[in-house]
Amino acid sequence: MKCQQEIEMPKKNTEKSYVFVLIAIILLLLSILPESENENTEIPQWGIYVYMAGDNSLSDAVDDDLAEMMNVGSNDKVEIITLVDQDDDDDSAIYRVLEGRLEEYNLQDINSTWYNEINMGNGETLRDFMKWSTTNFPAENTILIIWNHGVGWKSVADDNTKNDYLTMNEIKDSFEGGSVDLIAFDACSMSMFEVAYELRNNAKYILGSEEYEPLNGWTYDQIIPKIMDSSGPEDAAKNIIDAYVEGLPIPFSSSSFIKLASVNLGGGFVKCCSGEIDFKTRSSPSLISGGIIDSFSSS
Repeated sequence: MKCQQEIEMPKKNTEKSYVFVLIAIILLLLSILPESENENTEIPQWGIYVYMAGDNSLSDAVDDDLAEMMNVGSNDKVEIITLVDQDDDDDSAIYRVLEGRLEEYNLQDINSTWYNEINMGNGETLRDFMKWSTTNFPAENTILIIWNHGVGWKSVADDNTKNDYLTMNEIKDSFEGGSVDLIAFDACSMSMFEVAYELRNNAKYILGSEEYEPLNGWTYDQIIPKIMDSSGPEDAAKNIIDAYVEGLPIPFSSSSFIKLASVNLGGGFVKCCSGEIDFKTRSSPSLISGGIIDSFSSS
């Protein structure tokens, strides 16, 4: 019996050795295997989601602004996603803007009922666009730009084909309780307290023109780099104002003053900073930072 035990003991030790070697191999393989795509992907600092409602007299301006965006393009610092509709039939499209080109996605990926002519004046269109964009192209800081004609608190984003437009309630409801860091309007007359009040729970900051904008609106190839260099949403709002004023044409026929204002919607106060330029003297923009107006709570 003693001899038999002496023969069996090495067998048990050998089995244990095999187990240890196997564990070591598994651990080695795990250490050298590449991380999964999700774990290895860093989201950019900025997500810019542009709702380009061009099914109206601004249809040609859509192409101009897309060209400006393509001068910059999405990169490791920013994602630029646009939902576009113009005044032709069946011309709606969703793009990821890259440098020098547009990467088009299938509209049915966003909503199975969408075809090539969508209603940009419907709040559900805005809702579905933002859900899809922020899910597939997330970012640390998010900016929604609503692009079109604006009539203040009454309406924005006209769709002539569908004879419809967005109201402030529709924009508010499209978030379904969610929010972004900045809601910006590349549209006339949207910097109103009524607009800020309706959207007070949907963004940290809101930005829009106090008066008319030039026909060509924002200069995106100047504004997007300023956003990319910003430290956060408040800094981005200020930098958008600076870039907007610097890029304005001379003269602007409707008024000698052009104004763009940013409002801090948090903390129960409205904090404003604005830029304006006198085209008669071409004076530098006046940036009023930190002026606080006690107006309405954010509840």
